[in-house]
Amino acid sequence: MASLAAASLGVSEMRGNPLNFSGASRAAPSPSTPATCKTVALFQKKKPAPPPKSKPAAVTPATDELAKWYGPERRIFLPEGLLDRSEIPEYLNGEVAGDYGYDPFGLGKKPEDFAKYQAYELIHARWAMLGAAGCIIPEAFNKYGANCGPEAVWFK
Repeated sequence: MASLAAASLGVSEMRGNPLNFSGASRAAPSPSTPATCKTVALFQKKKPAPPPKSKPAAVTPATDELAKWYGPERRIFLPEGLLDRSEIPEYLNGEVAGDYGYDPFGLGKKPEDFAKYQAYELIHARWAMLGAAGCIIPEAFNKYGANCGPEAVWFK
């Protein structure tokens, strides 16, 4: 028992088990039960978060904020006096982001075409962001001594 006490260096903060670094006589790990196992944060000492309390499904401020932009009572592109909600096409029902009831060319009539247009818009937006970075980055590199070619300006 004395050799076990000499080899035992302390108690692990992670599991609450004794630390034993004497390679020859390793003790079998003790079974972890809820009473013996304690978990400690590695970088900060905090009390564990209390379990979330169940709340009734009430209208929250976040739900109110989303209701302004989505659904049948969302904001529309013209004020109430200039555009009646009955004039908005039925396929513009407020389910997607940016649906303010304005579709003069009828691009959202067919759902399969609308999904395709959404994907195209995302691709084109990514190319536009890369193009904007491609206009600015060479100028910044030239300013700090990099050689990006004869002219690294986009506006000439």
